[in-house]
Amino acid sequence: ETTFPAHPKQPPNPKDPNPQPRLSIRNTAIKFLLDQTLGAAVNTLLFSTYTHALRAALHPAPVITSLPKAIYFWTQPGTLDFSRVDWSVVWEAAKADFYPLVAAGWKLWPAVSLVNFAAVKTVEGRNLVGALAGVVWGIYMSMVAAQ
Repeated sequence: ETTFPAHPKQPPNPKDPNPQPRLSIRNTAIKFLLDQTLGAAVNTLLFSTYTHALRAALHPAPVITSLPKAIYFWTQPGTLDFSRVDWSVVWEAAKADFYPLVAAGWKLWPAVSLVNFAAVKTVEGRNLVGALAGVVWGIYMSMVAAQ
């Protein structure tokens, strides 16, 4: 935010004691483009790689209907064994998922980014908006990962 502030401070004006910072279209566009290109690519690849590696490392899970049994299962040695993971297969699966996931993300994240960068003025507020959108996205991605 300090490098590309969305609302840069204006020089003091004696006629207006409380000037409202104006939106910097240039800085907002830079942040939006970085978020929707580099940010989207990195986050999508990390999510997809993590999901496929976790599936490959997970010992076949029985159907568990009680919390104590689930805790017991997850705390046993060998439940997750990353030596079982074939990383070339994981990487190929992550690459195959990339474009569908990015395309799905373009239905939500551009709007969130524009609202965050243009309308929300505090970093704390942006964190809240991003976290709330992340909850919605996380639910969607969990449903995708469960298929």
